[in-house]
Amino acid sequence: MVEMLDKLTKSQEAIVRDLGLGSILALKCTDIPTPLVLLLATYYDPASRSVKLPNGASFRIDAITSHLVLGIPYGGIKVPTKSSNRAKAVILKDTNQSSQAAKLDDLISMINRDLEGDKFARIFMLIVLGIFLCPSSSSRVNRRYYAIKCSCAFELSMLVCMMLRRMALPSDIQ
Repeated sequence: MVEMLDKLTKSQEAIVRDLGLGSILALKCTDIPTPLVLLLATYYDPASRSVKLPNGASFRIDAITSHLVLGIPYGGIKVPTKSSNRAKAVILKDTNQSSQAAKLDDLISMINRDLEGDKFARIFMLIVLGIFLCPSSSSRVNRRYYAIKCSCAFELSMLVCMMLRRMALPSDIQ
């Protein structure tokens, strides 16, 4: 992700800022220490949306926390849970796919100096959601993100928290 960010042009960086994701441009961390990830995962309580540490300390991971820590949009339009056929068609065309969701590596390879405008915004948003804000174990981007228009009007902070909770809960409770 950091390598991709370093290669963006000034006009691409401006688009990222217009998306409400300008804070991501300052990202320099290339990995997160495994012990920290394990600690957070071990003590995360999806019911309360909090990390509850053994010493009794706790902190909530909610939309406001996501906004404050990551600098992503808070408030606004709720992210749709389904993509329209039109949104799917646009993304499939942008990503040169016929029916399957695009692979994240393929999307990253599409980011170059010539990619501009709405197409750049859509592909960048899919990459950021797929590998940074709402990562999963899949190598493909989640099709539900096709519905997110390239606008900072969407409530990305809530989406991050919802996906974190969904990953932490057993499938029979979801």
